[in-house]
Amino acid sequence: PLVALAGGWALWSGWSAALSVPVTALTLSAMIVAWRRGYRPAGLLLLATASMAASCLVYVAPIFGLPPVQEAEAIVQLGVAMQALVLGWAIARRVRTLQADRRRAREAQARAEATSEGLREALRLKANLLGFAAHDLRSPLAAIVGFADLIDEEAPNAALREYAGHIQSSANRLRRLVDDLLVTAELDSGDASVTTEPTDLGLHVAEAARPFAALADVKGQRLSVYAPAGFIVRLDAHRFREVVDNLLSNAVKYTPPGGSISVEVEGTETYARVSVQDSGPGFSPADRAGLFRPFQRLSARPTGGEPSTGLGLAIVKQVVDLHEGDVRVESPPAGGARLTVTLP
Repeated sequence: PLVALAGGWALWSGWSAALSVPVTALTLSAMIVAWRRGYRPAGLLLLATASMAASCLVYVAPIFGLPPVQEAEAIVQLGVAMQALVLGWAIARRVRTLQADRRRAREAQARAEATSEGLREALRLKANLLGFAAHDLRSPLAAIVGFADLIDEEAPNAALREYAGHIQSSANRLRRLVDDLLVTAELDSGDASVTTEPTDLGLHVAEAARPFAALADVKGQRLSVYAPAGFIVRLDAHRFREVVDNLLSNAVKYTPPGGSISVEVEGTETYARVSVQDSGPGFSPADRAGLFRPFQRLSARPTGGEPSTGLGLAIVKQVVDLHEGDVRVESPPAGGARLTVTLP
């Protein structure tokens, strides 16, 4: 606008000054908005714009039949000069501010990248440590279980067989923890992948659920499985077995004696679902906030004194994500929980 006004002044200063009135009015409104938003140079621009508008009004007064003012042209020129100077100063300050913001943004990005790289390295080291520790525990655990089996078979009295049973029980629980640590370390390393092939989901789930029937029976629970054959999905059968094992292990662990657990497989041509529902205490709001985080302990306690590592649902979520599926959790206030895994 200032360049156009300067050119117009050379042709006819009167109309150029008249054109300055709406231009400065628009500038004035823009400066008011900027000033209200906290841009401090806008205050000086407001003064300069107001003085320019006043000088233009004085200059064009004769056009509207008002008496002329001596030195009106000089007043307008002074107003334009003030506007140009203040505007140039404001633009320079704005450019410096933008450059400083850009520099701070680059520094923040560099710090974020360094922090991200450090986190990735820490996660890799943690996964390696868990993997090494768990792997080194497997061999002595196998020996403990093997000798406990021999004691149980060859013990001369019931007391020794009872002790062997305690050893077997504790070793098997520790072996489950080691297995969970190994799976978690592999999934957290970022190198985990799935090798899928067409699999009958119903048959796979029914087979995986079979060992839990005996566990549920020991606790007096009712376990029902509805897993019809015919739902063919692409699965990494070995990894998906971890999903079914952990869902059913949690259901048996937290359902009280006399409670019920149901497993259901259903689907359509585009998706298949595996649901595990129990009549346990369900999940509190605090539980649901961190349900799939590793080592997250639930507010409820296992009804049979079983150990809980807090790794099972984290493994479920990671394996399902590798299969491009999702996990939905339902836990009504009345109690009970239903976890549903949906696969493409």
